[in-house]
Amino acid sequence: MKRGHAHMTVYRVHVHERLGHDWAEWIAPLELRYTRFGETLLVGELADRAALRQMLKRLRALGLTVLSVTGRLQTDLDAES
Repeated sequence: MKRGHAHMTVYRVHVHERLGHDWAEWIAPLELRYTRFGETLLVGELADRAALRQMLKRLRALGLTVLSVTGRLQTDLDAES
């Protein structure tokens, strides 16, 4: 990565249960997406890994089944292309 370019991590949290749109405010800044199997994807940027851990902790405390978590590092150059 070149110096001077900002980077962020876009996370994708795959949850077994289908979450309704009434969850949108609760999971912000992530957005809700759905798989064809009725599962939910929470997708978007989080401030840092601590914010990711907090989100996962809250999901598990609610008894939701987290199937996978992936992150993709993006730079401001990715956004320009």
